[in-house]
Amino acid sequence: TQDFYQLDLAAGDYTVYVTTEGLNIPDISNAAFTISLVNSGGTTLATASTTHVDNFTDQTSFELAGSGEVYLKITSNLATDFSYRAAIYEDVEDETPPTATIVSPDNGATQIAINSALIFAFSEVVQAGFGAIVVREGAVNGPIYASINASSAILQFAQVLIINPSGNFEADTTYYVSIAPGAFGDLAGNAFAGLTGYSFTT
Repeated sequence: TQDFYQLDLAAGDYTVYVTTEGLNIPDISNAAFTISLVNSGGTTLATASTTHVDNFTDQTSFELAGSGEVYLKITSNLATDFSYRAAIYEDVEDETPPTATIVSPDNGATQIAINSALIFAFSEVVQAGFGAIVVREGAVNGPIYASINASSAILQFAQVLIINPSGNFEADTTYYVSIAPGAFGDLAGNAFAGLTGYSFTT
């Protein structure tokens, strides 16, 4: 499988990000993938190759000396089509940490279904750092209902955190959720400040 995309870019430094996370794809056990950037003259500006057993997420950086056309080439050894998401970012000095722009249920919400998942959407693409997401029952310092290490948390599209504890929540109970500072961070290394003061009631 091979795809080409034509891009018109100004001079600068760029990063290409490609992922299959959260998408419905065929079995890609031991599939090999290559991301390449080629200019209009056919010169390869950057390439990254990798082999993955499950979903893959890769990125590669390149410098474009002058404005013009470049071509993003994504190839795999798969015989069947598969879905992926690709994005290209201009590399500027990023000192802005990610924030949680959407939370579900809303903070302080009541009468939440006992089988609800918790969803936190970040302001940008993030990756797991060090720390945990902790759900406590009944009080801010109440017993721990669930504790999920950031490295094993579900991140869809590398930007949406989904917390789905095993088993249903108890009815008529308030739950308090915290996310440790640094549990997630953006690709520039800026850490998420964490989350406190968030609760909902079933």
